[in-house]
Amino acid sequence: MLKKSGRKETESVVKSTDDFKIQDFKATKESESVTLTSKQGKSKHLCSIYPFDQQSASHRYIENYILPPETGPSNLVDPVHEYKFLGRAEDIHIMKKKINKEVFRFAAGCMNTRTNGTIHFGVADSKDSTYGHGEIVGVSLDKTDIVIDHFNQGIKSYFEDNADDAKRCIRQPRFVEVLGRDNTLSSKYVIEVDIVPSHSVVQGKIFYTQTLDEENQWKKSKGKSLFIRDGAATRDVYNIPKELTK
Repeated sequence: MLKKSGRKETESVVKSTDDFKIQDFKATKESESVTLTSKQGKSKHLCSIYPFDQQSASHRYIENYILPPETGPSNLVDPVHEYKFLGRAEDIHIMKKKINKEVFRFAAGCMNTRTNGTIHFGVADSKDSTYGHGEIVGVSLDKTDIVIDHFNQGIKSYFEDNADDAKRCIRQPRFVEVLGRDNTLSSKYVIEVDIVPSHSVVQGKIFYTQTLDEENQWKKSKGKSLFIRDGAATRDVYNIPKELTK
C-alpha cells in the first residue's frame, strides 16, 4: 500500500498499484482561516473540498466561501477539479440535462487522460462576473432523485458501447449541503461527481461520447467527441484520426 503525505491534516492513500483510486482522509473543517478578496473588494474565506470518492463524510460548504483554484492533471492520483456555476438553470428539467452534458464530457476527459477528477456544480467559474472564481453559490433543488435518475439513464446515451466501463469509473452524484453565513441551512447544494478511472477498466481504451446539447434540442448529433483534460479545462479533440474511429 502506498501512502502520500501532504498538509498536517491530510493523508491520501492509494489502495493498489493497479488502480488510480485514492481515499482522501482530509479533515472535514468547513472553513479555514485563510481570507481572499472578491471582485467587490469583500473579504472571503477559503473552504476545503469534500473528501474525494466518499459519500458520507460529515462535510458541508458555506455560501460565498471560496474553493481552491481549478486544477489540471499532475500525478494522476490527486483529483483535478472543474467548477460549473449553473445558477441560471432554474428549470429542473433543463438543469438535469446540463448536468449530464457537463459531467459526461468531464468524465470522458478524465478517463482519456487517466486522471482522477471531481466536477462541482453550484460553484462560480470564470465565465460569471458576479461572483469570484471558485465562490460557493449553491444550487436550489427540491428533489435530488430527478437528477440521479436522469444521470443514470444518460450514461448509455453518451457513452453507448462503453457505457458499462463508464459506470465503473463515474461515481453517483453527491449533494453537499450549503450553509448560510450564519451556519443555517440554505436549502442549496453543491452537486459533485467523482471520476475514478481504474487502470483495469480504462487500459488501452479511448472513450468517445455522443454530443447532446441545448442548441440541438438535446438530441444526438451525427458526430462524436473525444475529450481530454488540457490544463484546468476539458477540451474536445475535434479532428479525430479515421483509424481511431474504426
